[in-house]
Amino acid sequence: MIRQANKLAGRDPPATGQPINADLRRAVSAAYYALFHKLIICAGEALLPKGTQEDRWRFGRHFEHAAMKRVCGWATGQSSAPARYRPLLSPLSGDPQLMVIALAFQALQQDRHSADYDHEANFTKPQVLNLIDLASTAIVTLDALKGTAPLQVFLVQMAISSKGP
Repeated sequence: MIRQANKLAGRDPPATGQPINADLRRAVSAAYYALFHKLIICAGEALLPKGTQEDRWRFGRHFEHAAMKRVCGWATGQSSAPARYRPLLSPLSGDPQLMVIALAFQALQQDRHSADYDHEANFTKPQVLNLIDLASTAIVTLDALKGTAPLQVFLVQMAISSKGP
């Protein structure tokens, strides 16, 4: 999805000028979904280590975009978690790598909403390239955090905060 976003935004192959807004909007959406799906894949691997690919796929269907964004707000301290979740979330505070992921998810989700639903939203090539880079950095950071306690707590919180289908 990152490759698709880069192509739509005119980065790969390199293109001069401003791509059409529809392509830029699709690039923003692709960048967001690259991070969204990476989080779900990481959650399946971490929380169902002996599960089949199908088990992980079904588990991933339970994640909700809004709940994931809410957990990101709790992790960054931008909003207060319910009292019952606070002890679980305490290991997350101050982890700079986790903040990269949480802040990127929040920003990308907000811009993805604009790209997908605000028909008057206009994006520029530099703005979209920055969003793609934000998603890419968050994905690399997720890979670096695999197996760590803060990431597992973060993923568990996303899972239990989502109601599923």
